[in-house]
Amino acid sequence: MLQRNMQLGEHNKKRKSKRLVSIPFLISSALAGAFGFYLGNNIGLHTGLHHGHQQCLSEKTSEIENLKVEGNRLRREIASIRKMAEEKGISDNVIDTARKRANTPRFPKGLSKIASGSVLVDRDDFASIFDMGVPLDKSLEENSQVLLLYNRQNAMPKNQTLLNEGKLTGEIPIAKSALEATENCDFLNVVLTNVNAKRAQCIAIMGQYESFHIQKFMRLTEVVKEPLSRSNPLRLVSRGAQDNGRLSTKPPLKSHTLDYWRLLVPYLAKLPQVLERLDLVAKEVAGSLNTIIVMVCNHGQSELLLNFVCSAKARNLSLKQVLLFCHRY
Repeated sequence: MLQRNMQLGEHNKKRKSKRLVSIPFLISSALAGAFGFYLGNNIGLHTGLHHGHQQCLSEKTSEIENLKVEGNRLRREIASIRKMAEEKGISDNVIDTARKRANTPRFPKGLSKIASGSVLVDRDDFASIFDMGVPLDKSLEENSQVLLLYNRQNAMPKNQTLLNEGKLTGEIPIAKSALEATENCDFLNVVLTNVNAKRAQCIAIMGQYESFHIQKFMRLTEVVKEPLSRSNPLRLVSRGAQDNGRLSTKPPLKSHTLDYWRLLVPYLAKLPQVLERLDLVAKEVAGSLNTIIVMVCNHGQSELLLNFVCSAKARNLSLKQVLLFCHRY
């Protein structure tokens, strides 16, 4: 009985060994067969074309010898690969798992209405096409690309490589330009976020009615000037909240609000008379084109206003349709 069990064990080990090397064996057989076909084809071709020409035959014989040397080298490499496969226990199951993973969608079904694919594009090129309305930081090596998420397949680029690789797992493909990456986008929402390497930051994208407002959560307490701490839970904070517990922008106090209310009293009392005077001025400025360019300027912007007027006059641009509201000192 013990002898039979030992025989069965040896038989199972042999079967396992055969299964583990099945893929490398197939690879080596295919390479050897291809090389044999290539070698035989060259021998037949060259021998037929140069039959009877000793000098040419000698040259071709030399080439054949070189091919044999190359064939021996390939056989040694194949043997090395087979040995590595046996040592690492590569099996058919491993290959099948890798193949299935290569055909797996990049994003799961639970995100299919938010992200069905993704593409990378050069940050500078993206900024040159789409004006963010604010001065942008200089692109760095670690901040040189823009990540685009597509909510459906028909929003993705037409390029088949970008389309196929963008939908499946693996490296995210890179588009040649921002125009190519957004050619099928009817809507484009851009999120500008801090790239401070010292900040432990998370970005969450959740499907919902568009608010066009970023909800900001930080691990801060209600106590002003108390710095951020991992021991605190994340809570909703204002846009001016900083990690040191201070606010970059201070909200107005109650005393400020009361001052503004007092200033509104004379404004609202005189508003009807002001609108009557403004109606006459506006009709004169609008002219036959019925168009008005409205500008507002305070003392701090007076230099910019002077620059605008001088530039317009230098280019012979008329300012007759400009209606300017400013504070008079």
